[in-house]
Amino acid sequence: MQFTQIYRNIPRNILPFGFLFYPKTPQGAIISGLARIVLILLILGASIAFAVNGPKPAPRALSLSKMVEKVPQDVNLRLQYVGELENKNQIEEARKQLLTVLNFDPTNAYALSFYGALGAKSSNLGEEIAKLREILAVRPDYQKAWAELATLYEYQGETNLANDARQKASELAKKL
Repeated sequence: MQFTQIYRNIPRNILPFGFLFYPKTPQGAIISGLARIVLILLILGASIAFAVNGPKPAPRALSLSKMVEKVPQDVNLRLQYVGELENKNQIEEARKQLLTVLNFDPTNAYALSFYGALGAKSSNLGEEIAKLREILAVRPDYQKAWAELATLYEYQGETNLANDARQKASELAKKL
């Protein structure tokens, strides 16, 4: 198979520089060979430059904390910030941010869910149970809060209260 036959099946509209690959004269073959060498060196140089320098870093975006400071009423942004704080194990700061979200929107299901999850990580279970009770006073139909309350009661060793909360959660789950 000759070298020029490799490109036979490639349409000419894909190869706009077809004259480089189909030389018709000996001078065209020399030009074609030199052009190929130049293209290969250009691609090789660009590849080496990319490998050495790496990709350019993306422009640095504002951190979530600064974005929350700029737009304090954005509940979704604040919830993302709470998730970031939770990943960094900054539970108290995450709880403060969640309370701010709950002040804006006391029935926000995501905020209530986050709050219950943070409560399970707390060392003071009594305080967390009291806060979950406050949440349930605002929204008694919140099934996940009842389930989390049952879990907290289990951790505390109060099986009767845990069973009652679990039963309430299962009744609410059946209504869904």
